[in-house]
Amino acid sequence: MSIPNGSSGNLDVKLELDSGAETTRKIGGAPVNCYAFARARKSNIPGGTRGPVGLPYMVKPDSTHEALLKDGGIPLGLNPFSMSGREPIELDPDETYYLVAAMTAREEYHFARLFSDGWWAKPSKVKLAHQMGDTVDVPDTKTEFKGKLCKLGGRTKYNPLGYYLFPAPK
Repeated sequence: MSIPNGSSGNLDVKLELDSGAETTRKIGGAPVNCYAFARARKSNIPGGTRGPVGLPYMVKPDSTHEALLKDGGIPLGLNPFSMSGREPIELDPDETYYLVAAMTAREEYHFARLFSDGWWAKPSKVKLAHQMGDTVDVPDTKTEFKGKLCKLGGRTKYNPLGYYLFPAPK
């Protein structure tokens, strides 16, 4: 898999299929931010421009969570390996899902997605995607999440919101 240069407004993700063939998926038309990159979608704002976090002052953990649910996110909490404290999840066996880590700060959110070679994020619409770590590690406590993913996001002021599964685009 090659991670794209999304700075020009198009997000091209090159994938090698099990058969050995290669395919490219294009997302584009406008520069993408961390949310659009993590979801492989065009939408840059969770829940849409008129949604729960449509303006910076609206970004809080609860409103960001609400926006992610509105976009079809399946919340896994801070430990995706534990069912403690959450309802059972029923996934469609014919769907592919992305694991997305969500973080918030004062009037700001940040998202990263787990790829086969580690966590990747895009810090802004004009910067390139970058690998946040070369291990496929899923921190399963708030402390580990903050120390590994929030810190690797380039800023230590982010606070962990949790993990979400999103259906991959077809």
